[in-house]
Amino acid sequence: MKIYIFFAILSTFGLHHITLAGFVDIRPNQEVYDSVQYFVEKNIINDQGRFSPDSIVTHNFFWMLLISEAGFSNGITSGDLPSNINPDSIIAPFLRQASRLGLLNTNKEYLENTPVTELEALKIILASKNIDIPNRPSVRFRKKVGKISPRSGAIRYMEAGHASHILSALDVSTFAPHRNLSRKKFVTWLHNYVVGGEKQESTIETSRYSSNNPNRRSFADLQKREQTKVPKALKNASQTLTIPDGKILEAVLAQIESSFRFDDQLTVEKKRDMINAGIRAMVEAMDDKYSSYIQPKDVSKFKDSLDGKFSGVGAFVDMIDGKFTIESPIKGSPAEDAGLEPGDIVIEVDGENIESEDTHTIVNMIKGEAGTDVTLNILREGRRIDFTITRGEITVPALDLKWEKAIPIIGIHQFSRNTGTQLKQMIANDILPKNPRGIIIDVRSNPGGYLTTAVQVSSLFFEEGRELFHVEYRKQKETYKAPNDGILKGFDNIVLLQNKGSASASEILAAVLKDYNRATIIGTPSLGKGTVQDVTNFNNGGVLKLTVAKWLSPKGNWVHETGVIPDIEMEAQTVEQRRADIDPPLDRAINAVLGR
Repeated sequence: MKIYIFFAILSTFGLHHITLAGFVDIRPNQEVYDSVQYFVEKNIINDQGRFSPDSIVTHNFFWMLLISEAGFSNGITSGDLPSNINPDSIIAPFLRQASRLGLLNTNKEYLENTPVTELEALKIILASKNIDIPNRPSVRFRKKVGKISPRSGAIRYMEAGHASHILSALDVSTFAPHRNLSRKKFVTWLHNYVVGGEKQESTIETSRYSSNNPNRRSFADLQKREQTKVPKALKNASQTLTIPDGKILEAVLAQIESSFRFDDQLTVEKKRDMINAGIRAMVEAMDDKYSSYIQPKDVSKFKDSLDGKFSGVGAFVDMIDGKFTIESPIKGSPAEDAGLEPGDIVIEVDGENIESEDTHTIVNMIKGEAGTDVTLNILREGRRIDFTITRGEITVPALDLKWEKAIPIIGIHQFSRNTGTQLKQMIANDILPKNPRGIIIDVRSNPGGYLTTAVQVSSLFFEEGRELFHVEYRKQKETYKAPNDGILKGFDNIVLLQNKGSASASEILAAVLKDYNRATIIGTPSLGKGTVQDVTNFNNGGVLKLTVAKWLSPKGNWVHETGVIPDIEMEAQTVEQRRADIDPPLDRAINAVLGR
């Protein structure tokens, strides 16, 4: 299993801000940028052409975006429709779902391309999120509104919208109930609610709204400012949540504060560390290796790791025959500059023998801040050699391309936020113009990455609408489909290389290609990570990464613990073969493309 030597990570899915590839009228310095990108990453908005942020929102645009953001999959066939809507029209499933949720009055004529006003939109958004409206607005809030009459009935909806983070302070001061809603404002309002007034990031497109939730969020609850950011599912927790021995943590902390002899050591920072340690221990006690609590001091490293950015020596490693082995230094990294080579076996880290340690422990010993030194004792061809390496800032390349016997070999090293766009450009500009006989996709030791990127990469091989994979939560199931025709949908001669280090998002790609017989899979069974993690940011700066779902292949197979089984099973490269630059699985893949 490939591990970044500077940070241990086993393929977590995530949502992060990325560069918009298609919209010519949206730039990173625009306020609407992050909000539009959120919907692009969820494959709700297709980032092609112009977004036209100042254009008015029509009813069709409004319902499609609102219902899609709520986690809706286009497959609803039951539910009432307005009488003037064709049951086979593209808008029909969305209106059926809106009707089922009690958001749309189907007894009225539906006006497809008429504008939606700001107040009309706000009322429906609040209803869709189960947010109660106050009977009358507070005196304090009345002072925040702009030119609206103090007697206006819109103010109580505005106050609910502001309390739930849908409306910013600027939105409140400029709100005009009868003004037509702009696209820019609409996507920003929806995005504001998702992030709860903070830049929350999530490792999966979790549905933020469940129509089966009987609990409405009261306005009084929304006015409270919890010390800790509580996920939406835990609102009204006093009615739904019972914590075994829930008072013990408070009692222990109170006892320490009142009786600990060296109370001067109990600084605010120390007590925060104690609470964080308790949270981390609670999550670890779940015994789910993919769930974890990241303490505030480690969050920036965690987030950078999802984008392939690390602070360390810069090498891919693998546990081969029980030995912690350098698979390859990253080009230009401190590890390469120091002289580490593929096949080097790490025996000691800073003088401490690591032969009995697991991969995670060794990685934690080697990683560290840029500018600091670490000494690795290496076994190379029977000789022990010490390498003192100064750690640096590392960016892992997502892709590379090489050619052998006129066959392109695409190395996908991680499913980072830009991998899908870069891969499509590489295929269009550097591969297809050369009319290759076949293509080899190499995801060996790829630890995974973003769920949205798994969708983007997988969809390159299929026509629009093809089911790619399913994600099962506790009470619902989502199906991800190709959002448009893929650039390789008509290309047949494809081979995919994998090994035990191919995990998560790379397994999704292998599974979908295998189920549809779109590629020959060569190598060893993959890692077998069939779960999905959601990331929640808390106000103390900590992050909870929690397993919330499992993913299934198009045929409904769950690869957890077993992995994707290759069509042609071969042993991975040995250390000796790697040193000699011999790669039997790659040679077999080339022969498969050539029909040998």
